Amino acid sequence: MTGANDASSSQPEPGHPTTPTHSPQCVVCSARVAIYTCPRCTTRTCSVPCSVAHRTSTGCSGVRDKAKFVPMNRYTYGTMMDDYVFLENVGRRVSEWGQDIARGGYGTVQGRRGRGGMGRGNGTRADVSRKKRDKRDMLRSQLELRDVEIDLLPAGMQRRSLNHSTWDPKCVSPALRLNS
Repeated sequence: MTGANDASSSQPEPGHPTTPTHSPQCVVCSARVAIYTCPRCTTRTCSVPCSVAHRTSTGCSGVRDKAKFVPMNRYTYGTMMDDYVFLENVGRRVSEWGQDIARGGYGTVQGRRGRGGMGRGNGTRADVSRKKRDKRDMLRSQLELRDVEIDLLPAGMQRRSLNHSTWDPKCVSPALRLNS
């Protein structure tokens, strides 16, 4: 009869199965089956308290290292999706930074009078490039103020050099020139 009691006492706790031979054990307590994996160091734990104990004892942040090298034999669909989300976030941040720069007027030359130093040979190719960029930035910011969405081609594209759309501050209207 004592054998029956011993078998019933070895039953797993509700919600925490005991360690079968094929499942990994919790690294922290070694008493239960590991059901959680640390995204940073892939340490296996069985519960939230064990996960917290792992982070405090090892100093692990628990945040996945997005730039960590993954060999091709361990590269999975999930890893590819992580990379895709990472690249989307980078693109979103770059776009936000560009919009902040356009709204804040960074890159516009203030305090100049007249033609902005573009007299008899004083201007350089950089000044001409800056002037074109300032016109594009002015057009973009004025259209944003009027809730008009505009997409401009990035630098280096052939059609961007053909775009002569500007904002005319005297007439308070855009001069759009569309090439097909």
